[in-house]
Amino acid sequence: MNVINMILYEIEHTYSQDNWYSPLKLVINDLTVEQAVWKPKNKTINSIWETTVLLLYYKERLLLRLQGKNAEYTSNNHDTFAFEGDSQEDWDALVRRMH
Repeated sequence: MNVINMILYEIEHTYSQDNWYSPLKLVINDLTVEQAVWKPKNKTINSIWETTVLLLYYKERLLLRLQGKNAEYTSNNHDTFAFEGDSQEDWDALVRRMH
């Protein structure tokens, strides 16, 4: 198996194949904006929205690198979790972009 096929296999099995854990596609597909931004009180953990933004950040950069293009990275890891928007439409747009 070459590197490209291995990457495609891993993406398929983590993103859309229901196996011993729920795939990302299934998890984020029907979430409401309230569910996507929810965090437990007094906890400093990332929301599903923030985690999805982080995953998309690195997925897009990997795609650029596989295409032989320059993939610029932020110097601040905090920025990789940052998102804009607060509506159901914004969340749905992010999910479509992830797909």
